[in-house]
Amino acid sequence: MGSVLSIIKNSITQRSQVVAWCSLIFTSLTGIALLSSYSSRIRVIRKRWIRIQVRKWLMDPYMKGSDTDAFVSYYRNVLCHQQKINNDLLENILRNNHSCAFYRDRSIALLCSKGEPNTLVDEFREKVPLTTYSDYRDYFEQTVLHGATNQVVSDRIIYFALSSGTTGKPKTIPITKKIIEKYFTLARISPSVIWRSLPNASYPVPEQRSFVLLSGQQAKSFLRSKDGT
Repeated sequence: MGSVLSIIKNSITQRSQVVAWCSLIFTSLTGIALLSSYSSRIRVIRKRWIRIQVRKWLMDPYMKGSDTDAFVSYYRNVLCHQQKINNDLLENILRNNHSCAFYRDRSIALLCSKGEPNTLVDEFREKVPLTTYSDYRDYFEQTVLHGATNQVVSDRIIYFALSSGTTGKPKTIPITKKIIEKYFTLARISPSVIWRSLPNASYPVPEQRSFVLLSGQQAKSFLRSKDGT
């Protein structure tokens, strides 16, 4: 009799273990299915949280108008010294690029004028009158078609940008690392200038979602959150 009860007890125990394992597997599969169904929503929430933190800690301090924002620094260091900045820029351009084909063809050497602040500018104007894109086209084509270097700039050309072509055939414009650095400087200053012209109440809070619509992208290719935004 005792052996029979022992067998029944072991059988019940084994069945309980099987039921427990089946329940565990079923629960796991259910959890995985639920996570899969909400995975897109979770990705949207995660991306939105990252955007909010990036904007809150990295972008907003530079965009909001204050006595220490990017525009104030640019105004004090650049706009208040425009003539000196322009003269220094021209001198740097000539120093770095005077050996390029464009300058050699016009017999432009490195100008080292001293004395009056505008002397360098006046000497350059005598050598290089007002120009148009056609004055540079041949030099750009030498680089694009034949890989020639030191045509207009001595710096390595990262890529060639194209104009919109509104007035005709799109124009090829060489882009260097220095140009990109200047672009990012202005891109950092511009939002600060815009928000300075608006009342504080107009400034959006970090939780408000911002986005950039890129040309060539269809609207349906952008992710939407659950509320449709």
